[in-house]
Amino acid sequence: MPEPGPGQLLVRVHAVGVNPPDWYTREGMPDVPAELKPPVELPLIPGTDIPGVLAATGAGVEGFASATRCSAC
Repeated sequence: MPEPGPGQLLVRVHAVGVNPPDWYTREGMPDVPAELKPPVELPLIPGTDIPGVLAATGAGVEGFASATRCSAC
C-alpha cells in the first residue's frame, strides 16, 4: 500500500462511478474542437464519484480518523 505524503490522505477505494465525461474522453472527444480539448495523458484511469474508507494520514494531517468513510468527486 502506498504511503501518504505530508498533508495527504490515503483512501482505500471501494468503487468508482464512470460518468459521461469519462465516455467522452475515452472516445477522444470527437465533437470538441482540437484547441479546446484538455490534455490527456495515457494510460488514463477513468472514474469519478469515489467512495471509500480513510486508510492512512500523512504527517501534519489533523481532524481525520482512520477507517472514516469518505468520498470524492
